[in-house]
Amino acid sequence: MQNLGTAIQTFVNSQLVPLGFVVAVAAVVVVGFALIGGTHNLKEWAKNHIYTIVGGLVLIYLAANIVQSFITSLGGTVTQF
Repeated sequence: MQNLGTAIQTFVNSQLVPLGFVVAVAAVVVVGFALIGGTHNLKEWAKNHIYTIVGGLVLIYLAANIVQSFITSLGGTVTQF
């Protein structure tokens, strides 16, 4: 169980969180361009999706804590990186 917990935590910290931040930045850039130079329909689309992006950023930020809680609930110990 300890090896599984370590593998999950390593994957989240080294792969998932950095990738999530890159995707989130790209999404913010796309929405920013849509708000700056888009048509009325494109601006409305961007306004509707900005909340989803912010929610995703919050989940990415909290991912490490969520994984630590999950590993602890399985009876494993969390190693700090």
